[in-house]
Amino acid sequence: LERRAAVPFVTAKRESAMLVGLVLAVDAAFVAVYFLARIQRASDTTKLVFTVVWTLMTLGVVLRGLNRIRSARSAGPGLLGR
Repeated sequence: LERRAAVPFVTAKRESAMLVGLVLAVDAAFVAVYFLARIQRASDTTKLVFTVVWTLMTLGVVLRGLNRIRSARSAGPGLLGR
């Protein structure tokens, strides 16, 4: 019984770490693009579009991650892949 209760916690913990890692990866990628594409010298419209795309990508990663964490916490072992 004790081991069964720990499995969703471990899965949720792993999903939380994955969420943090993916957000950091998205941020690193967008920061790299920002400097490599010299967006700091681009028009205000380009900067705004870049920021909106960055925000939407981060939002997508976060919503996916939070959904997987919620599923891991509420589901039993092996049900995360649904």
